[in-house]
Amino acid sequence: KMAEKILEKDPNNEKMLELKAEGDMGLGKDEEALNINRKLFDRTKKIKYLFNIANVQMQQGNSKDLNETLDHIKSSPDYEKDSIDVADNQTGNLQKVPAPAVMCYVEAMLDYKNKDIKGMYAKMKQAVTIFPDYVNAQRDIQAIMQQSQRR
Repeated sequence: KMAEKILEKDPNNEKMLELKAEGDMGLGKDEEALNINRKLFDRTKKIKYLFNIANVQMQQGNSKDLNETLDHIKSSPDYEKDSIDVADNQTGNLQKVPAPAVMCYVEAMLDYKNKDIKGMYAKMKQAVTIFPDYVNAQRDIQAIMQQSQRR
């Protein structure tokens, strides 16, 4: 609500648009979140907005558009050198993670959705190889290992 009030006076405030998009995603307003992130990417060309778009598309199960977005991210000139603020799944703390490691994590989640646990594990390992301090990927690797030991 606060972001909306600020946006009434300053409709191009990037931080408030980001907050509004996050709120919209949390409320299941996927199309609104997509539109805001597309607008932010078009204006700033920041790769983080493409990752936000991909996240919504994955939640929607929109694999055709998701694959196009992932290809767009990989072809971005900033892909290899950019970092993305990623929230720790448990604490919410932000961590700067290299874009290629985030891409491996996203691809691991796709493997998970497709019930390809071996592929998921390989992508998680690749994410940690790129960025050894990637907390979410480390935690997921541990969970996979514990699950496989129980079988």
